[in-house]
Amino acid sequence: MTFLHPRRRGHRLPADAYGPGQVFSVTIGTARRAPVFADLEFGRECVDLLRMTAAPSSFSLFAYCLMPDHAHVLIGIESGTLLAFVREWKSRCYLARCRRGSRDPFWQRSSWDHALRNVERLPEVALYILDNPVRAGLVDDRRRYPLSGSAEWLL
Repeated sequence: MTFLHPRRRGHRLPADAYGPGQVFSVTIGTARRAPVFADLEFGRECVDLLRMTAAPSSFSLFAYCLMPDHAHVLIGIESGTLLAFVREWKSRCYLARCRRGSRDPFWQRSSWDHALRNVERLPEVALYILDNPVRAGLVDDRRRYPLSGSAEWLL
């Protein structure tokens, strides 16, 4: 007897939903929740790569926070697509890690995103992302966490 398994529903929106004019909150985990960003030097390099990936590509980097085992990014798409941006940044970080001597993949295969439907909530969502290290007990003030910030706002 053959059993049919229900088809798993994908968590992606149609490809055209990830294009210009949208703002997304994105969470990207590390494989097996490995604390790769506990290495602050590597984390700082990935922050630089994040800013470099966003800058020339017409992406507004409203907030970011690299926790030890995952990353949060609040990003506006002006041209290009979110999926291409995430793919590019993950690739740049992986190559940076290879240069440090580790060829093991460290990102989870996919990412989770949420489209902001109400742009007025942008500052609220940004502060929520920036307060992650405080909620996790890593620092007592968001300004003391070295792997978070914004390319759009002075914090």
